[in-house]
Amino acid sequence: MTDLSFVGNHLWQSTVCVAVAWVLTLALRKNRAAVRYSVWMAASLKFLIPFAWLAELGTRFEWHAAPARIPVAMAQIGQPFAASVGRAGVPTAFVGPPAFLDGLLPAALISIWLCGIVVGLVYCVRTHWRMRKTLRGAKALDLNLPIPVLAAPGRMEPGVYGIWRPALLLPQGIAERLTPEQLEAILAHELRHVHRRDNLTAAIHMLVETVFWFHPAVWWIRARLIEEREQACDEGVLRLGKEPQVYAESILKVCEFYLSAPVCAAGVTGGELKKRIEGIMEDRFGVRLGIGKRALLAAAGTLAVASPVAIGLFAQTPASKIEFEVVSVKPSPKLNGPSEAMAYVAGSKIDDAQAVLRYFSLASLVQMAFRLPEDQIVGPGWMDDARFDVAGKLPAGSSKDKVPEMLQAMLADRFKMTVHHEERVRPVYWLVPGKGPLALKEYTGAAEDRVACNGGPGPGYNCHGVTMERLAEFLTRFSRRGGRMAGPLSGMWPDRPVIDKTGLTKEYDFKFGAGYPGTDIRGGDAVPDPAAMVTASAALKALGLALEPSRQPFDYVIIDHIERAPTEN
Repeated sequence: MTDLSFVGNHLWQSTVCVAVAWVLTLALRKNRAAVRYSVWMAASLKFLIPFAWLAELGTRFEWHAAPARIPVAMAQIGQPFAASVGRAGVPTAFVGPPAFLDGLLPAALISIWLCGIVVGLVYCVRTHWRMRKTLRGAKALDLNLPIPVLAAPGRMEPGVYGIWRPALLLPQGIAERLTPEQLEAILAHELRHVHRRDNLTAAIHMLVETVFWFHPAVWWIRARLIEEREQACDEGVLRLGKEPQVYAESILKVCEFYLSAPVCAAGVTGGELKKRIEGIMEDRFGVRLGIGKRALLAAAGTLAVASPVAIGLFAQTPASKIEFEVVSVKPSPKLNGPSEAMAYVAGSKIDDAQAVLRYFSLASLVQMAFRLPEDQIVGPGWMDDARFDVAGKLPAGSSKDKVPEMLQAMLADRFKMTVHHEERVRPVYWLVPGKGPLALKEYTGAAEDRVACNGGPGPGYNCHGVTMERLAEFLTRFSRRGGRMAGPLSGMWPDRPVIDKTGLTKEYDFKFGAGYPGTDIRGGDAVPDPAAMVTASAALKALGLALEPSRQPFDYVIIDHIERAPTEN
């Protein structure tokens, strides 16, 4: 299915930010409304800035030595909708939809979301053109204000329209409705909107509403923004020394005679009117922020920005640098024929003291370094061309399990390799119980007698003490090789990775009968009859198992840069 984990993570993180903003505004309820407005505006802006972008910014810092994956616990906290990634980048706890819904549900959700955006855009455009029409029919007034003042016919409240070149739009005849003192108070309120650039912040939140129209928190933020915006302007007017009773009467008269302001135009009647009038009559000013609350806001803002950046930084920074004590990288000698090459490669070995890799391509070194198969490494096509001999001495107390990390450090140092990780969704098969009974015998032999599905004379594989997870790995290995073979073997093996979803955890004995009757599966001079081929799917069916198509995310290593030749030893 289409991977919507990024959207899920972004919505979850944004919702948490809204909750944090609500807690902060409760702590600041006795302070100035302008401060609370800024907090709610920050919560709105979070919807437009995914934490993943800030984390990506953290990956741009280059002081670290070698790329490494972020710890699993931190990744799960920051991205609860992401699948956990197990050995070789195979997700171990991903639950997908039924096969018949694969791709259908995400497409339907995206279609509904886009339809909502279109409706929102149409509404915004219609409102804009209606206001433009009103402005064209308005007449200029000379009230000696720093912005243009226009008078328009119709029942509408006074309001400021426009973002970069705001204009104050007044209904015709307002001077006859209000006393000079009341009109002066209303004009002072509107000029506070201009000074605060409320139309710009309202337009930004309108964008958030249009894109995230389905999220209830977005509309809750809208109500809080309007309430705090109007209260902030009220506080500003009172600080100018306007008489509270005159100011309150002017607002009530505007409410009595005129309608609400249009969207994206800051008016005088917005917000919770009863609460506003009570605050005005009590001549209530918000308390200025003390040192403690200033520190609280600064810490919250710093944490909101710095945390995802730090996650991105530490996602690329290993906990400790693991390197070979001494390492030599040289071009491999020219070899004559496959026999000589096989004999030369046989000299490769890895133990707790040293790692000797002979006749390895860069592609093979990268695969070993990241413990990923070749189809999960994305890099230049020439990485298979040249061959190298690598001989490294392991530090005292280290083990051969750390060789991949040491190879990463060597590639970064000697070949100037830089990489980044990506999660990509790809087709897979799930190994699941079939419709028939299981033809698996539980293994009761000794540990040393286990056989991991080795091919013998004749078709098929003899498997002793093999788990279903190992069987899925076996099928996956052939999906990367035999699944793409041409000729008689074409179509025998799955054409995509296989993931165990059987729920069976024991070890079993069984015969995996994929192949051609009467023909050694490993090849030979005889040309098998394609009609007699026993495919892996058929062999699984005989065991009471089946392959179910699905899609899952996988970890990919993307090589951003790598040199063709190493630096000098």
